[in-house]
Amino acid sequence: MNNCYAGKLLYVNLNNKLTVDIPLNEKFYEEFIGGKGIATKFLTDYVSPTTDPLDESNALIIMSGALNPYFPKFTVTSKSPLTNSICTSSCGGSFGSMLKKAGYDGLIIQGKAKDLTYLRIDNENIFFEDAKSLEQGLTSEVESKLPKEYSKLIIGPAGENLVKYASITSDHRFAGRGGLGAVMGSKNLKAVIVKGDKEYDFGEEFKQLVNKLNKEWADHARVQNLKKYGTANLVMPGALLEYAPVENYKKPTKEDIKGFENVSGEEFAKDVTGNASCKKCPISCGKKIKLEDKVVKRPEYESIAFLGPNLKNYDKKSVTRLNELCDELGLDTISTGAVLGYVMETKLFPIKFNDNTNLEQAVTKIAYREGYGEELAEGVKKLSESYGKEKAMHIKGLEIAAYIPDGRTLAQALGYLVNPRGACHLSSPTALDELTLFAPLEPYDIKGKPEIVKFMEDLDNAMDCMGLCRFTAYAFIKKGVKMPHKIESTIFRNFPKMALNTSIDISAYHNLLSKATGKKFGKKEILNTGEKISKMEIEFNKKAGHKLGEETLPEGLLKNLTKDGNVEKGKALIKEMLDKYYKIRK
Repeated sequence: MNNCYAGKLLYVNLNNKLTVDIPLNEKFYEEFIGGKGIATKFLTDYVSPTTDPLDESNALIIMSGALNPYFPKFTVTSKSPLTNSICTSSCGGSFGSMLKKAGYDGLIIQGKAKDLTYLRIDNENIFFEDAKSLEQGLTSEVESKLPKEYSKLIIGPAGENLVKYASITSDHRFAGRGGLGAVMGSKNLKAVIVKGDKEYDFGEEFKQLVNKLNKEWADHARVQNLKKYGTANLVMPGALLEYAPVENYKKPTKEDIKGFENVSGEEFAKDVTGNASCKKCPISCGKKIKLEDKVVKRPEYESIAFLGPNLKNYDKKSVTRLNELCDELGLDTISTGAVLGYVMETKLFPIKFNDNTNLEQAVTKIAYREGYGEELAEGVKKLSESYGKEKAMHIKGLEIAAYIPDGRTLAQALGYLVNPRGACHLSSPTALDELTLFAPLEPYDIKGKPEIVKFMEDLDNAMDCMGLCRFTAYAFIKKGVKMPHKIESTIFRNFPKMALNTSIDISAYHNLLSKATGKKFGKKEILNTGEKISKMEIEFNKKAGHKLGEETLPEGLLKNLTKDGNVEKGKALIKEMLDKYYKIRK
């Protein structure tokens, strides 16, 4: 398996500038694959579930995917200061691949530097550099001051100031959710930069398979809008299918549709100046756009939804400026927009719906914890303890992503509830399939959905082990033999395991891993690793104090789960799904 892996991790303790190489054997790689698998194993083994996330004993673990550098995603794992749960965030960009080229599959950081520091890794040479000149620096400013030949992980002022939803940036992409930027800031670590010259050759068969799959990926009908509009292509469907949040997570109405048009993918496409995608990606969903006299990254769907309609802000320039400001300050756009929407509804702060005049000031106050920003920096859950829980749209403390769950998307609702890091749209992302494509997922019917959520979680975990983007699923997962809807629906509802085994083809994933490593991986092996990760996360969260099986949606969403809007029936549906889910997770 030497073709695929560096063979070791780098452990760094910032207290005493200790560095240690941790060798990994072949059996360990077979069991945990890479990325999220290895990171979860180390965090759950060596960090106490009861530790304070901002304590120096918490670990920040950055892991390359098994298929880096051919596929670029890497993961960042830690205990979240926002949710007090285990949290993994995946990120694009070059850092994971360059870390592997430097001779390390991953990096484990503990301790706290005495002064603000950045870590420099030059192949296998490790340096602790003074970062005083970078203090409170914006992410782009810091990047410009650091050596160009290095790949970089950077936090902005929000991370240094321990904002509970601070992000980490790499190549203008983000490990955004859960406040992992605050964990990095708590260690007095402004940046990690790395360069290496080790080459990896996964073999000719692997390259041929990648070329074949990339063509399928690029030509697939479902990704054409991604090529044109990026994830912003979901804005108008979000309005029309009523899943995009308006005015602090309410469903959009017909009156809102005109506003959505102003911040749609089609509208943003008018300003595109070039690509801002991950290296070698055949889809190129990321784009650059012109904002006044500056070229910036086009906002993604989640950012548009939360900084736009969720605040009743339909000004394209305002949404773009807010997105750029969050990126520069190192703030998660989803949580930032959710916090602003929540406090707008309290009417106790100087920001209002349908008024973008104070929004940039509010975002800046959050990042520097100035004035009312001190409270807002703690997140919706903490705010709700003072200002009311009814309108607080979070699960486990993580602000809910921009797909409003209802009776049509019960699998997505369950996915939000059971996801270890909270209400995330990237673990078991079923909403769009439930609404548009995946006919067997009957609306207002829970049958088969716990099994589907478990399957998707296990598969998503495996993808995060390998370094694969979620969008690969469009072309790589194929449905089986077509059959009449009634028969297909009956099979999925009553025999979900059989249906999942026969109708979904994930051979592209385990074939890629097999050819890269030279070891035989099948569907069973990669899904078993995914399942193992979920069980480790569940056990960690239980010991951290989370009452699993008692999760629920905010009161304002429960009424959406049934046709008659009965809240008690909604609670009963959730309880039934949770009981079934945790039973099959045992």
